[in-house]
Amino acid sequence: MSSLKLRLSLLTVLAVLGLSACGQGPTDWDPPVPTPNSTSEASPRINAPRGVPEHLAVPAEAIPETAAGARAFLTYYWGTAGHHAMTTGELAPLRAVTQNTCHTCKVSMEWIGLTYATRAELKIKEFTVSDFGPLNDTERAGEYRMRATVRTGEMRLVPQRDTPRIFEASEHRVDHILVRTSRGWAIADWSLAGD
Repeated sequence: MSSLKLRLSLLTVLAVLGLSACGQGPTDWDPPVPTPNSTSEASPRINAPRGVPEHLAVPAEAIPETAAGARAFLTYYWGTAGHHAMTTGELAPLRAVTQNTCHTCKVSMEWIGLTYATRAELKIKEFTVSDFGPLNDTERAGEYRMRATVRTGEMRLVPQRDTPRIFEASEHRVDHILVRTSRGWAIADWSLAGD
């Protein structure tokens, strides 16, 4: 598969984090309103960048330049900023922690923006990150590479006038390249493990 095709397929991973649909049609399931995860709720926050509500700012434990800080940052990136973007269409928290050079991130955020611009919405039961580990491939100065498992519960893509598309719960190993900025960690790139 070409790099461009693979990167475009990664859009689906962020947008639905499920590669197989379990069918179409409404269900009696109504996901809970997204809330910040419990570890982030109790944590002090850094000053939120412009356009980012204080409760969605990066938690203090996700700032240190340590393996624990990187794990907390990835939990925030997917579980708070990513989940918020996907379930509301508001991209400011995700953009604030994403480098402009991340093509996969850019395409994914464009898709989320277009989804909400057409008055569709995404509903996701849960979004978790676990099983962190450093990658042992070639390191570049100023980068930290980490692999993690990203899981999502059942998700619905709800178009304005069409039948919702239902996606089963799924899990994927994702490789991340993190960089340090003046505000802490940022995502420089991500891809499915093995890409």
